[in-house]
Amino acid sequence: MLIIYGSRTIIKNYKKDVFLNCPYCGRQGNFRLMKSRRAFTLFFIPTFIRWNYHYYLEDRNCGALFEISKEMGKDIAKGRQIDIWPQQMKLVQVKKPGTAYVYGTANKKICSRCGTQAPSQNIFCTKCGMKFTA
Repeated sequence: MLIIYGSRTIIKNYKKDVFLNCPYCGRQGNFRLMKSRRAFTLFFIPTFIRWNYHYYLEDRNCGALFEISKEMGKDIAKGRQIDIWPQQMKLVQVKKPGTAYVYGTANKKICSRCGTQAPSQNIFCTKCGMKFTA
């Protein structure tokens, strides 16, 4: 008997939009709420066993993806009005590299190829190896 099992990431997009200033590009943006979780699969079918929940806000203008706490994500999903501060959002990924970076430019550089943040003293990107331009 052959049993095929594994795990995969399931992403759910909510229809809840959040309007706030983007800590990445500095513009007022329309953010989409997303939830990701890992699921155990049996014969490529997700089962009821799920773990590793994460909530994200994605800016539809610049494509920046921010991770937020589980409590904040659950409150937004339920439609509650909450205050979100830039300090509560952790930049995870930039889907549109080359977008202007406003906050923290003195301490960080953003790679125009892959969107990875690097300290300002770096000459090369730590992820893809591209040389930063002056």
